[in-house]
Amino acid sequence: MLKTKWLGIAVSAGCLFSGSTMAELTGNIGISNNYIWRGITQSADESAVSGGIDFKDKSGLYAGTWFSNMADNSYEHDLYAGFAGKQGEIAYDAGLIMYMYPVDNNVDFTELYASLDIKNFNFGLAFTIDSDAGGADSDFYMSASGDYEIKKGLVLDALIGNYQFDSPANEDYMHLRVGLSKNDITFAIEKNDRTGPDEDDMRLTVSWSKEISL
Repeated sequence: MLKTKWLGIAVSAGCLFSGSTMAELTGNIGISNNYIWRGITQSADESAVSGGIDFKDKSGLYAGTWFSNMADNSYEHDLYAGFAGKQGEIAYDAGLIMYMYPVDNNVDFTELYASLDIKNFNFGLAFTIDSDAGGADSDFYMSASGDYEIKKGLVLDALIGNYQFDSPANEDYMHLRVGLSKNDITFAIEKNDRTGPDEDDMRLTVSWSKEISL
């Protein structure tokens, strides 16, 4: 299966980095009143705890894994690997990520992603290349965001995203996010234009996250 092939690539990359004297190992942990991903709550508007580990090589190669609880006693486990670098004022990042949901059947999927950072602006693309859900192998997500430091340590950011689905069973939608961060704490407001019960409600999230050198 294609997903198994990508899993082997990501694990091999992680093993390569862990044996390199130039690799950096970090951990991360986060707490939020609501896990929202691409404008949609993944935790049924309940709190979420997340954490992960990353290997970063000075060459620009990296790999990592990330977990978060979700609604209905489910959880998400991601594996990813990619390459990031910078040329002048332009930073770039490209890689592959596998979204896995061990409690739920037939919802795992894999994406190729790429992004560019130009000064305070970011432009991102993600394309589904493999999915356990039938007819969803060409979903496409794009986003544009920017941030502005109001004063030292206080950052205002905004994002607009558009999710286009290959399967007619899913509705294309756009979403907006505006956030304010200070140190490790972020307040954000998010809204999407999906139809259906409560999907387009404006949501306020409060989150704390921390990266730790291991």
